[in-house]
Amino acid sequence: MTTNDFLRDSQIRLRLISEVTEEGVIVHDHGVILDANEAFARIFGFQQPEVIGMLGESFTTPETWSKIMGRSLDAAEAPFEGIGFRKDRTPVYVQLVCKPYPAEGRHLRITVFRDITAQRHAEELRRRSEERYRVLFNSMLDGLLVVEIVKGEGSDYTVLEVNPAFESLTGLRARDILGRSVHEILASSNEPWVDLLDAVAESGSSRRIERFSGVLDKFIEVQAFCPEPGRIAVILSDVTERKRLDDRLRQAAKLEAIGSLASGVAHEINNPINVIMNYASLLQRDGMSSEKVKAFASEIVAESGRVASIVRNLQSFARQELEVPVPTSITEVLDATLDLTRKVLSNDQITLELEVPGDLPRILCRPQLIVQVLVNLITNARQALNDRFTGYDPGKVLRIACEPVQSGDDRMVRITVEDHGIGVSREARERIFDPFYSARRGGLGSGLGLSVSQGIVEDHGGRLWLAEDDGTPTRFHLDLPVHEE
Repeated sequence: MTTNDFLRDSQIRLRLISEVTEEGVIVHDHGVILDANEAFARIFGFQQPEVIGMLGESFTTPETWSKIMGRSLDAAEAPFEGIGFRKDRTPVYVQLVCKPYPAEGRHLRITVFRDITAQRHAEELRRRSEERYRVLFNSMLDGLLVVEIVKGEGSDYTVLEVNPAFESLTGLRARDILGRSVHEILASSNEPWVDLLDAVAESGSSRRIERFSGVLDKFIEVQAFCPEPGRIAVILSDVTERKRLDDRLRQAAKLEAIGSLASGVAHEINNPINVIMNYASLLQRDGMSSEKVKAFASEIVAESGRVASIVRNLQSFARQELEVPVPTSITEVLDATLDLTRKVLSNDQITLELEVPGDLPRILCRPQLIVQVLVNLITNARQALNDRFTGYDPGKVLRIACEPVQSGDDRMVRITVEDHGIGVSREARERIFDPFYSARRGGLGSGLGLSVSQGIVEDHGGRLWLAEDDGTPTRFHLDLPVHEE
């Protein structure tokens, strides 16, 4: 076979190969390219005629070409990887296979190039992503637990990963728990994050709770989500200090509200005290019939009970204690709130309108905190009304309405506090829930009330917001989840 015959034969074969493959193919003799398919030219950024007669080593690094030339001519060898250069000298990663090419009296080679640049880049991105994940995993301050959902009867989870922060926070060591069942490890501890696993596994949606862990003697915020099917990630944060700060802010907001209510509460207590004193003086007179004594005594008991109720609600409101959420009637919460605020509103000649159905579902809440939210909303409404009306006016009305509502899949009870006072400016609307921002005239108020109230409501799984109406009336809506019996 002459060289021309060989070239014609090889070209026919290469043309056939180029139609069915994306791999580059060259035939070379002692490093000189005798023929190449279109895919080879395309991989290296050339036109096909340009590569004929070029040295193969001009397309690769010396190391790669050395491996190509070092391959045996007697049999095909396993693929290997190398680095080539395009026409513009940008690198291209290739996988190569070298084989002997049969030709009479000649020792030719055929080398196949597969472009794996995209694959190598993807692998590099994965490697860097894994490195960044590991750095974050090992240095994050929050504990991270990754578990695999175990299929079968009942729900269980196998621990796949825990970071150093998880070990520090919980005292559980990775070497002791990796590969083990979560229920086996935490069977008797009743830790708060265990509660979330079933809910996330069932729904696939993320969940968040904030609980006190008796085992750790800390408040723990727990967030759980599915990073991929069949796995759940749990992030644990120690929020003990934040909770203490929140409690201090709430207490400060309470004290501010008590200061606003003090005058009205004093009047509210003073009136029944005067009644008690008057009836007691009458009882001291001689010649009092037994019927009148009983009547006066009944009045004394009633007014004393009224004083006791006011003082009890005031003490409960002012007290700083750790309440446990309990099923509560909205009516009970409003009664406790109005015991503290009704006289203040009456003294300011504010008309109070109530729209509270008797069949509202109960909510699960910490009653003191919801009273605090309502006292703050009522105090703000009272201030807005007094800023607009100096004395009595038919429009000087504070309206409180309750109704059941549906928010997505959740049943809620909505409490609306509405006033026709001076309204809220557009600028104030944008910042009204910011800590230490006060919209009151003259800079009065600490600016904590609404910020703290919003935090309390969100802790209850609810929502507090200002309706988008411009001007008056000003409406605050408070949604709280219904307690499902």
